[in-house]
Amino acid sequence: MIDKIIDVLKSVKDKYLNMDIVSARVVRDIGFSDGVVYLTFRPTQYFCPLAIVLTTEIKKKLLEMDEVSDVNFKIEGYYDPERLQKSLAELTER
Repeated sequence: MIDKIIDVLKSVKDKYLNMDIVSARVVRDIGFSDGVVYLTFRPTQYFCPLAIVLTTEIKKKLLEMDEVSDVNFKIEGYYDPERLQKSLAELTER
C-alpha cells in the first residue's frame, strides 16, 4: 500500500522546483493504518508560498484512493503549522 501512496504523491509537483514532492523530500515518514495515511510534510522553505496548495493537493489526491479515508499530516519547518492544519481540516469538512 505504501508503494501505491508514493506513486500518488509523485503526481504532486512543486512548480518552483520543477519536480515531484517525493523526489524533493517534501513528504517523508509515510505510513498507512486502518484507512489513514500518515506523513510528514516539510516544505523546502520556512515561508513556502506553496504550502497550502501542496498540502491541499496531497490530501485531495490521496482521498481519491479507495483504501484511504483520511490523511494525517505532521507539519515541520513551516512558519505557521496551525494555519496549515486548519486549512486542511476545512477541506475535509466541505
